[in-house]
Amino acid sequence: MIKLENVSKTFKDNNQLEVLKNISFEIEDNTFTTIVGKSGSGKTTLMNIIGSIDVPTSGDVYVCDKHLNNLNDKEISEYRNKTIGFVFQSFYLEQQFSVLENVCMPLVIAGVKRKEREETARKYLALLDMLDKEKTKVYKLSGGEKQRVAIARALVNDAKVILADEPTGNLDTKNGTIVLDELKKLTKIGKTVVLITHNMEDAKKYSDRILLLKDGVISYENN
Repeated sequence: MIKLENVSKTFKDNNQLEVLKNISFEIEDNTFTTIVGKSGSGKTTLMNIIGSIDVPTSGDVYVCDKHLNNLNDKEISEYRNKTIGFVFQSFYLEQQFSVLENVCMPLVIAGVKRKEREETARKYLALLDMLDKEKTKVYKLSGGEKQRVAIARALVNDAKVILADEPTGNLDTKNGTIVLDELKKLTKIGKTVVLITHNMEDAKKYSDRILLLKDGVISYENN
């Protein structure tokens, strides 16, 4: 479960900018939740707080029985590596590496031996219908194929929560649909998916729950 209690985030520069304002909600395990908002609404900041890339100015965050506020640096790194899988609009793949090498990267960082990490990577490539591309250099792939590789990489450490930030933003409609279909399927294998998007149409089509973020507050919840 993901649980936020009275979470606020203020960025301090020349002026104080309150991006999130006293937000509270819960997300059940094995569900597809979409956080919808316009540019500047705070939705990426909210995702970063759930993923422990950023910390709230105030309030409490719980994910998978972990109180993120209480974790030290080592525990935060382990949490991000083992609990959270990130999928971004721009893929962030190594273009000159093969598909298999890209998916293996989190396991290399985790110190997993080569044979084991390649077996694990192939399992998730098969899940995303990309196993036949395992030796292909990433730069040769289509946008939709790259995003499926990115999803496989997000899953390879058996991440329980997938945070997808505008994952179809660089894709055409056909490939975007394929990617969202694949993300939806992940809830069937025990994953919790949180989609960040500005697209309400996608949210209504795929979500078990929609949270509308406007001016730093949740203005609408659809259960």
